[in-house]
Amino acid sequence: MNGKLSFTPDFDENIKNYKVIDSVYAVSSKEEAFERLIGEGKPGYIPRKALTMEEGVTWLTRMGAKAVLAHPMQYEYLGLSGVEELLKKMKELGAVGVEVLHSGCQEAYSRLLMDMADRLDLGYTGGSDYHGHNKTAVYLGQIHGGGMIPDIFLKNIGMEGHI
Repeated sequence: MNGKLSFTPDFDENIKNYKVIDSVYAVSSKEEAFERLIGEGKPGYIPRKALTMEEGVTWLTRMGAKAVLAHPMQYEYLGLSGVEELLKKMKELGAVGVEVLHSGCQEAYSRLLMDMADRLDLGYTGGSDYHGHNKTAVYLGQIHGGGMIPDIFLKNIGMEGHI
């Protein structure tokens, strides 16, 4: 073994087969790769370091990126007032928007998020959360109900012409 593990995904089956480029190991599934090679305690394991919200927004804005809160419906446990407080803190650090359209977000919640963004003078973003065939019924660029994400959302956060 040469001391490095290099993986290349086989996209024909949406990353179902992992192969090590240098032929040291060969695995037939994502699960086997984690069990044998890259799971905790395995030779290719790399521990994750989570950033705080403050670190993330600060780092992104310093790098010239546009920081936004993605998937705000995942913070439903905070309640709407908690999500609004989170957005206020993020805006103070330089965030410019909130994802209001998403394949997993109901229209009523999207409208509440748009109202919240308007109150806080934040732009709207949208995403399908498409990750390939491993998420059935989620398609690139489509939101809940099959609609498409409007191009105007890029303008709302100052990104027109960047994509």
